[in-house]
Amino acid sequence: MKKKPIFVSIVVLFIVVIIVLATQTNTNLVKYKLKANVTELRINNSKLLLGISNDPTEFNFGIVPENITVKKILNLKNNENFDSLIEIHIDGNISDYIKVEEENFLLKGKENKQIDITFNATKIGYYTGEVEVYITTPKYEFLAPLSLWKL
Repeated sequence: MKKKPIFVSIVVLFIVVIIVLATQTNTNLVKYKLKANVTELRINNSKLLLGISNDPTEFNFGIVPENITVKKILNLKNNENFDSLIEIHIDGNISDYIKVEEENFLLKGKENKQIDITFNATKIGYYTGEVEVYITTPKYEFLAPLSLWKL
């Protein structure tokens, strides 16, 4: 009769250890610089003058006329076989003028996703900041199917 309480205690301890391990995560942070120079509308020979950068290491919206919207795309790819939680934050004096299409979402294993980042300044000035992408994954890959780390 004494063996039953010991067995139950071991099973409960095992379940508690699995739950604790399955809820642990790793969070990585990837940062991209943001900048834009908002000027008065400039027209030369009936052409609108813009200066947009295509540098893939930053989100440089370039020289943008006041009240003109410019969109860049953040490409995300999950190379893992398990899901990742994604959170996107914008910092700096540019943050009031940036709209992120989707700020919090689950990126499935092996999935690619494009997120629109739109800039529209209503005031002339030079704006800077950062896009911060937080990527949260399970600490122990073999426990990922339990999905407890997503709670």
